[in-house]
Amino acid sequence: MSDILLEDMLRVLPKVSGMNADSLIFMQSVSFLSQESSLIRKMQSAHLMNLIKRADELLLQISSLLELPYQSYHSVFKI
Repeated sequence: MSDILLEDMLRVLPKVSGMNADSLIFMQSVSFLSQESSLIRKMQSAHLMNLIKRADELLLQISSLLELPYQSYHSVFKI
C-alpha cells in the first residue's frame, strides 16, 4: 500500500464508501509500524490491539468496496 498514492486510492474507492485520506494514512502508518519491531516492542499491548482492530476494520471495508480478482480479505477477529 505504501507504493500507492493516497489520491489514487481515494479515486479508486467509491465516494459513498466513507473512506477518506485519514483512513488511508492510518493504514500506511500501521504498514510502516509493522516493519519496525523496535517500536512494536515499546507499545502497550492494549494500544497495539486497538491499532490491529482498527486496521482490520478498514481492511474489511476496503476489501468489500474493491472488486478484487482474488479472494477478499477475511477478518483476523471474525470466523
